[in-house]
Amino acid sequence: MDDFSPVDPITYDRKFFRSPDTGLFTVDISPPFSERPPTVGEPVLIVLHGLTGGSHESYVRAALAEVTPDRKNGGLGMRGVAMNFRGCAGSPVLSKKLYHAGSTEDLRALVLWLSNVMPTSPLFGLGFSMGANVLVKYCGEEGDACPLTAAISIANIWDYFKAGRHIETGLINRYVYDFVLGDALRNLVRANSQAFQTETRFSVADLLRRRLVRTRYYCDVVNSQLGGFRDADDYYIQASCAQYIGRVRTPTLALNARDDPMAYELNLPYAEVQGSPWVVMATTGGGHMGWFETKVKRWYVKPIREFLDAFLQIDMKPRPKPQSLTATGTSTVLQVGREDVGYTEVTPESIPVVSGTGTSKLRSGW
Repeated sequence: MDDFSPVDPITYDRKFFRSPDTGLFTVDISPPFSERPPTVGEPVLIVLHGLTGGSHESYVRAALAEVTPDRKNGGLGMRGVAMNFRGCAGSPVLSKKLYHAGSTEDLRALVLWLSNVMPTSPLFGLGFSMGANVLVKYCGEEGDACPLTAAISIANIWDYFKAGRHIETGLINRYVYDFVLGDALRNLVRANSQAFQTETRFSVADLLRRRLVRTRYYCDVVNSQLGGFRDADDYYIQASCAQYIGRVRTPTLALNARDDPMAYELNLPYAEVQGSPWVVMATTGGGHMGWFETKVKRWYVKPIREFLDAFLQIDMKPRPKPQSLTATGTSTVLQVGREDVGYTEVTPESIPVVSGTGTSKLRSGW
């Protein structure tokens, strides 16, 4: 396997946000505001990583390296804002609630923050694998009120119920990928075990001492319990974004591989996409985000750039932005009409982070 750590190094400013449920998520911004101050109408690209990944992942850096330089330096002049899900990329877990494939609350909080600090900026979304599911689900939940000008879904799983069954079949899926994903999820709990010392909904000790962990076991024991689902199947059904495609009112480009071991071809929502004037899907080969034109150069950054540039070149009607209020006697900002959506920016307020200088041991997954 090639070493992607020196490829597309990106410099970030890191912001820390507490959520109304006392959880914490981090946001990495590139270029840092200190290097390139925000300008009126500057386009913003929100990036959501895959399972247990983060802003450090090579597939995230590849996209940001393509679109964040200014136009005279070959980019689109966009501001990259990569959200790290709870517990990922050095984000400590401060509550007993983790993220999952259907979690859109922290994304809403990020959109609310951006609407306050960059109110004239058009917002775009880019999601990879699990992050793509979160993004499309969010667009469907918001419908006509979605603040995003356009969205891009890369290697989306779409239907976790079907994918959950598929990963349990076949030698490679059942005895390699299933355990790889389960272990990556288990390591998330292991790395943040201090947050679960008093957990009673599942046995942390049993989870950590198992030699191997299947994905369904983790989703049954952890995701379902922390997320309020009955079991893994209930979680898979409720979290899947395919059922939200008909409600999407944001122009959306989806790229999927027909030979993806996580989201095989029968899992792709052809009928739902054909019935939507807002979503277009292109399929290719290359497995799960293994889309390279050279040993280290990824080709999918080209359609990402072209799709975004098309919307930057036309005079788009501004999308509605969420309204906010400050909770009485606090520094917490809440979304009007949604007391469960909000943020409190906490210290350290900004940490410069250089991504692409080490070897990632996390997995993009699903």
